[in-house]
Amino acid sequence: MFDLDDNIPVAPIARAAAEIKYPFADMKPGQSFLVPVEIADTITRPEERAEAFKEGAKTLSNRLTGAVRRFKDRDGNGDKVFAVRSVPDEGGVRVWYVSATPAKAAPAKAPAKAAPAKAPAKGK
Repeated sequence: MFDLDDNIPVAPIARAAAEIKYPFADMKPGQSFLVPVEIADTITRPEERAEAFKEGAKTLSNRLTGAVRRFKDRDGNGDKVFAVRSVPDEGGVRVWYVSATPAKAAPAKAPAKAAPAKAPAKGK
């Protein structure tokens, strides 16, 4: 059986400080950085390398999108807008810092449309 204890404080979450891998905090609007897609040297056929790039770019794009989201969730960075795109000609995935936008106001509601007039009933 387990002993039940009273008034024991909840232990803090023990997390190692995450090392910031990407330079989001150092970026100014209009700047970008490229993260190369790594393809194994053993893949030599062009069509296989193209497929490996496509798969690697998708994985890397997802990872970078998550990193952007985590950065925006921290320390009041939610107003910053980033774009993540695969750039095959450059061999990787590029992240652009597009802009810092002011907090969004609630969208204005469109005026209600008038209900269509009912057709008179037949036989009346």
